[in-house]
Amino acid sequence: MKAAVSNGPPDPGTAHSLDELIGCLRALKLWAGDPSYETITRRVNERWRSDGRPVDEMARRGTVVDCFKTGRRRINADLMLAVVQALHDETGYLAHWRQALRVSLAETTAAAQVRVLDRLPDDAGAFTGRQAELTRLRELAALTAEPGPAAPGRAGRGAEICVLAGMAGVGKTHLAVHAGQSLVDEGHFDTTLFVDLRGYHPDPGQPPAEPGAVLDGFLRLLGMSGHEIPFGLAERATAFEDRLAGRRVLIVLDNAAGAEQVRPLLARSAGTLTLITSRRRLADLDEAVHLDLDLFTPEEAERLLVRSNPGVAVGSDPSAHRRVALRCGHLPLALSVVVGQMGSRPGWTVTDHADRLDEPRGRSIGFRCSRRKFGLRFANYRRCLR
Repeated sequence: MKAAVSNGPPDPGTAHSLDELIGCLRALKLWAGDPSYETITRRVNERWRSDGRPVDEMARRGTVVDCFKTGRRRINADLMLAVVQALHDETGYLAHWRQALRVSLAETTAAAQVRVLDRLPDDAGAFTGRQAELTRLRELAALTAEPGPAAPGRAGRGAEICVLAGMAGVGKTHLAVHAGQSLVDEGHFDTTLFVDLRGYHPDPGQPPAEPGAVLDGFLRLLGMSGHEIPFGLAERATAFEDRLAGRRVLIVLDNAAGAEQVRPLLARSAGTLTLITSRRRLADLDEAVHLDLDLFTPEEAERLLVRSNPGVAVGSDPSAHRRVALRCGHLPLALSVVVGQMGSRPGWTVTDHADRLDEPRGRSIGFRCSRRKFGLRFANYRRCLR
């Protein structure tokens, strides 16, 4: 964070990450007259000695300097607060820093907690459409069987990367899981790795997953014990490549925040197919095949409704499926909400559901369960399409 130096000390509450908080500390150092690291170390130790801290716990210049370095995943919070106090000894200001540290460290800890799987999640419900995309993914899977060296920084022959991009609710994850399971069942791969990268998670307490934590989990699934896993991100990526050698691997990186999050996770060994889903196109990944997902066509939307609940009677209106699909904006996620409602309301016909959605109340609030289940209101789906 590039914090500007103003008349007062910089506000740590504006920091949204550990790196930004360290940027705020750098700004505080400038605001305080830019004392040397030796001076700051001396002030810290003078206070600690007066507080009765043992000599072997005194701060060293090197550890003080580390407090000002970005790109770190761990920080000595006690020392950082002592540095802040050495630069601006004011009780209220120090309390602001304590709170900012709690928030930043909690987010860092949450980002380092990620669940990885050695299988794909269950395929959710009926699948329809996306035939062109399924064909392209099957072609890419076939290419992974062709061995060849990888050029520096790129996937080589026999290693393929595909980005499935599209708006929220368009069915990226469903396509990746459905296609992936089909490819595994057809014998293209003998190893599967899956992770939700939480790039766009509705819960602020679930920040995007840290690539190093994902690699840690993958390496454990591939048979590496905890004490064997290297600490650095680059070293973990190298170990990941080594563990993939000789395997036929499908990797699904779901819900990616951006190219920088996935780049350390990209396998470049022959025999690997990496599927990435994201709301962004990730155009910076030049080596990837990019497939942009659009809304269902009206026919695909109607077909999904029919296949998902074949036992639900149409009712008096033969166009009821078309009306429901239209009210859902042909968005797969919205359609899946309605499919769930149809299955849970015995005695209702498709016409009943269409009539309900046509009502002002149905249009404005939709099905209330959708907010709890998907983090979006059903009514918002239609707004997204305008």
